[in-house]
Amino acid sequence: MAGGLQCRFEWAMIALRAEPVPPLTKEGPGTHVFPRLVLGDDFYSDRFVDGVFNIEVVSLAAPVSFNKGKHARSPAVTISGAAIKPLVIENLSRYNKVTVTSKQSGHDPGYFGIVSYRGTPLVEVLEKEGIAIDKDTLLLATGSDGYRGAVSYGELFLSPGGRKIIVADELEGKPFGKSGKFNLIFPDDYNADRWVKALEKIEIIKVNPKGRIFVVGVGCGDTHLLTLEGLSVFGKAHAFACDRELAKRFARYMDKKPVLFNPLENIAPYYARIHPEVAPEEAGRITAGLREESVRLMKNALAEGKNVVILEYGDPTIFGSWTYWLYEYFRPGEIVVVPGVSAFNAANAAIGKNVAANGAVLLTVPDGLFGNESMVKAMADRGLSLAIFVGLQELSRLAPLLKTGFGGDAPACLVYRAGYANSEKLIWTTVDGLEEAALGEKEKFLGMIYVGKSLK
Repeated sequence: MAGGLQCRFEWAMIALRAEPVPPLTKEGPGTHVFPRLVLGDDFYSDRFVDGVFNIEVVSLAAPVSFNKGKHARSPAVTISGAAIKPLVIENLSRYNKVTVTSKQSGHDPGYFGIVSYRGTPLVEVLEKEGIAIDKDTLLLATGSDGYRGAVSYGELFLSPGGRKIIVADELEGKPFGKSGKFNLIFPDDYNADRWVKALEKIEIIKVNPKGRIFVVGVGCGDTHLLTLEGLSVFGKAHAFACDRELAKRFARYMDKKPVLFNPLENIAPYYARIHPEVAPEEAGRITAGLREESVRLMKNALAEGKNVVILEYGDPTIFGSWTYWLYEYFRPGEIVVVPGVSAFNAANAAIGKNVAANGAVLLTVPDGLFGNESMVKAMADRGLSLAIFVGLQELSRLAPLLKTGFGGDAPACLVYRAGYANSEKLIWTTVDGLEEAALGEKEKFLGMIYVGKSLK
């Protein structure tokens, strides 16, 4: 481990099935949801997890340089944590002491034989000092030389061997010499690599991270376009924000967790479209209020340490429909963006050509082209392509602009409902034929427009 951080990987497995072992208990294997995380060293099943959705690797602390055991000195050990008053232990006179033996070995130079240590169980120190921890807690021990070892709640409290993990002050009946006043001893570990000499501090760390907002691109169209990373975030969610269509599409992954609000209704143009009876100015005032309420709900969730997962069509980083305003209310560290499959990716797959074959393709919406006629002409002159999002309703304005730049006979393609397997449709045409090709189509919103020589 970098920086000398050592931890024990317990006997753990992801179980896919279970069989009863007589004598049967009332709780049989049929009550579990597989896959199930099983920690075989735990005497109790408090840390077992049914229906494992994702496994997250958490870094306890930044790597530090260390020189293991070289001139290590520490006259006391400090126990600290975010929710406790620091405790300084200079001796073990107020605690009960036990003796443990260990077949000690390590990577350098190997087997050392059976060694006897005497000290106080770490569990007893915590209990006597009223330091309560739970299964989301790890203890990070550090020696004066910077060497570190980690111990989990499960090792301490869910296994009979937990009381054998001791803060030792004697080796073979004598105080430690060159290795400091205290050592942290794990007698049941196969190697001594996790043992911490010249123990200087023990930090109590909550592994469960603070609540965050995850903006997940769920892909355009069919559910299989959701990425594995996006799927794993569903398991971290305590609540969702999405519209009714996405809530229905991904219901099996959302596990009946609450949907706090529909984010699309926070956008004035969308609200006006689904409420045509509301004037545009009024729609702006209404959505401003809805947005404030959405922010309040998310801030309350984060304050409780909960994750809110916002489901975004396509890829939120490519013309995301509404998440741009999140950064007005939340710090960057509170927001995690998980990319998805954009309509651009799905449309490219449907076209089956390298749309950037001549060196580049420009992704744009109609407003990015209006007033930039020289850019359109430059793209055409270099044989480059345009991929236009949400442009179907602007074809009457786009067609003349594209004709001026590319010429009326330039290859063009309309890709409708990219990513929807049963309704995806391509129409090959030219710039002159774009408007006529779109006239007979019922879909007026979900479509990409491509123009460029690479479409030949």
